[in-house]
Amino acid sequence: MSDKNKYFNRITLLKIFDGDELLVDDAINSFAETLPDLLNPWEKSFKIKDTLVLARSSHALKGAVLAFGCDLLGVKLSKLDHLCRENKPWDEIKEAFHDCWAQIKILILEIKNWNFKRVS
Repeated sequence: MSDKNKYFNRITLLKIFDGDELLVDDAINSFAETLPDLLNPWEKSFKIKDTLVLARSSHALKGAVLAFGCDLLGVKLSKLDHLCRENKPWDEIKEAFHDCWAQIKILILEIKNWNFKRVS
């Protein structure tokens, strides 16, 4: 994928990681390894309609994606977090969750297609 990726932009990431391409690659690889640990409770809490855990896991996921400059997804996760904490109707929470999930799928695809400078 090019530098016009929806979330991961090599130029932005190089700014975040002080121009170190290998550090960017290591960070992306590490993020890919920890992402399932963030997504599992997030998805499970949605399935069982546990809005307290969904709020907490959305907040944790938001922090992780913001560290990589994924501001749009961070905003969407923040919205989901707030909807859950404010006990909004389930239909609103469900819509926000599905919106986030659609964006996370894009993020995962970008990770899979990341052009690593070296193999870890």
